[in-house]
Amino acid sequence: MTDIPPILTAAEFRDIPPRTRRGDQPIVMDETPVKCRAEPLDPVWWQGRQWAVTSFGIEARDGTYTIEAKRLPENIDVWGWPAHVTHKTWVDSADFITAWLVALAMHGATVTPGQVRTAIERAKP
Repeated sequence: MTDIPPILTAAEFRDIPPRTRRGDQPIVMDETPVKCRAEPLDPVWWQGRQWAVTSFGIEARDGTYTIEAKRLPENIDVWGWPAHVTHKTWVDSADFITAWLVALAMHGATVTPGQVRTAIERAKP
């Protein structure tokens, strides 16, 4: 039986102080309202400007695009989700990559740092 990490509420997640490392910016939650144009989102664990990490996986905040959690590391050695999704003209690339990284961590995906680095390098800036 595998240990499932505890799920933090949005309030608990915001209370985690950012670490200061190499001038990096903290990953923050975006509170800007977004009109849902399709299916309502599953429970949100983290959200950016355009993308949210949910109990389902990654979902566009307007409800029009989803990636199931078990598919997050899919084809990571060939192309990976960052390359696939960021080449769409309507996608906020930085926000998607951040959501993908948060989702990998929160859903406990098994990937190596090298695989993640390569997948991000293939993404459109």
